[in-house]
Amino acid sequence: MTKLDLKGSVLLSIAYSGIFSFPLTFWEVYKRLLFFSDVSAQELAKALKTLVQLKQIEFYQDHFFIGKKDLVEERRRKLKISEQKIKEGERLVSLVRYLPWVKAMVVSGSIAVNNAKSKDDLDWLVITSDNSLWLVRPLLLILASFYGKRRDRNGDHRDNSWCFNMFLTESSLAMPVNKKSIYTAYEVCQARFLLAKGSVEKDFLVGNSWVEGFVPNFYQARLNEAGSFVTREVAKQKSLNLLSYINELSYKIQLWYMKPHITREKVALNLAFFHPRDTKKNIYIRWLKLINLPYVKSRN
Repeated sequence: MTKLDLKGSVLLSIAYSGIFSFPLTFWEVYKRLLFFSDVSAQELAKALKTLVQLKQIEFYQDHFFIGKKDLVEERRRKLKISEQKIKEGERLVSLVRYLPWVKAMVVSGSIAVNNAKSKDDLDWLVITSDNSLWLVRPLLLILASFYGKRRDRNGDHRDNSWCFNMFLTESSLAMPVNKKSIYTAYEVCQARFLLAKGSVEKDFLVGNSWVEGFVPNFYQARLNEAGSFVTREVAKQKSLNLLSYINELSYKIQLWYMKPHITREKVALNLAFFHPRDTKKNIYIRWLKLINLPYVKSRN
């Protein structure tokens, strides 16, 4: 395996953002560095300068990237589009914030980093209280239908939809083992909490501390942004109350309805991941095409 040095990490990190046509500023490169943390600004500046001189990356208007200079202006246009989509999402948040079962409404994907195109969907991660996930989900789908934002299942994709791709519960905030990857590490750190009750944002980050092994600077920055940590005792009560019975019944009904359509989706009583396409694999293929370094495969 080729040893990864600082220049290699910088190149990989910029190339990863390049998959999404997303130029990075100096401090964004620093924050998003893969596998490196103890790096000074001077060391990073030297590595970037070398890569620019070798024409492995481009520098224009305070941004580093792989590709054409038009990407910098395109990023500015995407910022405006993303801000508009966030405003639309805030309408939903303004309603569901009063539901005690909803603990967090989190934007993920391109909109979370202000890099959305006009037709991009607004992807949601929803965190619920225990024993309520499968009660919250149908309510959100009803609200999405009301606003004309529900994504069709039959293949007639509606642009600019609201996609409730991920659901977690308060006591199950850690990503499953098969989700632990560079792709998910970035997604965790990029997650944009439009609603966070109590310490749920910090709990989510602490519950996914494995992310620090991939993007240590990004992870630490997000921990600092999330504020002080409040230890929350997770109830270990085993007796099922009325709410949990109804939630389990709702889960069984929805699972029965979804079963004929399930492909790569992962659903359980305390989590749900609705990703029919292998997004991670597609991204990695594009990444390796953009910069063909063999140690990418072995590190993930």
